[in-house]
Amino acid sequence: MRMVIRSWRRVLAVIIVFVVAVGFRRSTTHERCQQLLVGNSSESEGNQSAQRAAFVYVASACMAMMHEAMHAALAAPDGGPDAVFGAAMIAHHQGAIDMAQTELRYGHDQQLRRLAQEIIIMQEQEIRVMRRATSQRASSRTAHALQEP
Repeated sequence: MRMVIRSWRRVLAVIIVFVVAVGFRRSTTHERCQQLLVGNSSESEGNQSAQRAAFVYVASACMAMMHEAMHAALAAPDGGPDAVFGAAMIAHHQGAIDMAQTELRYGHDQQLRRLAQEIIIMQEQEIRVMRRATSQRASSRTAHALQEP
């Protein structure tokens, strides 16, 4: 009986991952993680095992999406090392924000919740810096190309 339950759980997990991967294809990784956080109702309140399962599900999906976005940045055909670094690190920092939001949604430890809030603030600031830096470099290259005879 336990083998049947384990097999059933594995099949269900594969189906969920597939639905998440296919169903959320058109939105950003952050939007997809937010949908998972909102979509996972609080029916598990008070049930630590269910809360852990919900946390692991959302965190795992968000991490997979973060890695997908990082690999896409690394595989992009255009841009130099700075652009690739910026794009990959923005995806990485957004993944940290999504994980911190998952902790805020499911976690209870006050110290970890405060840390999660600090992570969100710091990572958002760093994302803004990286976006400015990469857009300034792109603007600079465009202006330089327009000035050349």
